[in-house]
Amino acid sequence: MSFEEALLKGPDGPDFALPVRAFGETKPLSHWAVDPRANCRVTTMRRRIAQGWDAEQAISEEPQSRSTLGTGVPHRAFGRSMGLED
Repeated sequence: MSFEEALLKGPDGPDFALPVRAFGETKPLSHWAVDPRANCRVTTMRRRIAQGWDAEQAISEEPQSRSTLGTGVPHRAFGRSMGLED
């Protein structure tokens, strides 16, 4: 599909919505990702659920490691240390 077609479908379209039941509620993963009980990103949740994780655990468990992108953590390369935005 084209980029424009993908945008028209949106994140809640039938091709993208994956209803997940957890904590007594059923919501699409995109809604779980902004739930206060979520401790990981939607891509992590989707991968975990595909691997057979319990939904509540997939949503609430912290990842073993997190990306430092966008956190302000300096990256070191070529003898220099700077933020990603630099």
